[in-house]
Amino acid sequence: MNFDLFSLKDRVAIVTGATSGIGKAVAIGFANFGANVVIVGRDAARANTVREAIEKIGRKAYTAITDVSKADDVARMRNEALNAFGRIDILVNSAGIAKIEGAAEECSEENWNQTIDTNLKGTFLCAQAVAPTMIKQKKGKIVNLASIDGILGVPREAAYCSSKGGIMALTRTLAVEWAKYNICVNAIAPMDVATEMHYGWLKMLGPEFGEYGRKRTPLSRARGTIAQPDDIAAAALFLASDASDWITGHVLAVDGGSTIEEELF
Repeated sequence: MNFDLFSLKDRVAIVTGATSGIGKAVAIGFANFGANVVIVGRDAARANTVREAIEKIGRKAYTAITDVSKADDVARMRNEALNAFGRIDILVNSAGIAKIEGAAEECSEENWNQTIDTNLKGTFLCAQAVAPTMIKQKKGKIVNLASIDGILGVPREAAYCSSKGGIMALTRTLAVEWAKYNICVNAIAPMDVATEMHYGWLKMLGPEFGEYGRKRTPLSRARGTIAQPDDIAAAALFLASDASDWITGHVLAVDGGSTIEEELF
């Protein structure tokens, strides 16, 4: 096997949600494997910090302050990426929000709209925006961040689970439509990951929330830890590289085995 299969040398990757957590790990990780990166987020100061880290690696970076739920913002971001680098080889849709929703019958329309607009609509708008460029190039890789919460039914997460389940369905549909253009579309479904979002949930829900996740995850029980952002970035690297050229429409669960076990013994 050729190690160059995992190289992203001189490829251009757009990474949304790249100012923190999984998105940040993906952006810096891709740069380590040779990519030039468009850093997409809403916080300019954080975006610039990621840009500086990428430039220290010796790769090029461009920051695009963008609300992925707004079509005009996304179109501008796409145009800026093309102006900066002339091509788009990879899109990683990592931007997302997760709120404590309460029971489904109590979920507000505002909360529902914000979650669906950012997580699902944002993923669609970004994929739709880069598609013409990838179609013209006759090649592209799109990696969407879903969640095992899109596979399982989770109390108090009606909007979030719906958004992530929708991302999985969208992934399969785009994979079917765009395969003829040599565009591979896949998704990653993580369990708990050590990010600001996760620790924010722990602060609101209490440590027992995190303990439950660890107990129901075989690898967490064995190792005493949860996934790190780099664990998800490694999966994204595989799906963005030539090593995965024969994979499309797949949802890769990077979950420590949490979805394979029916109950604890």
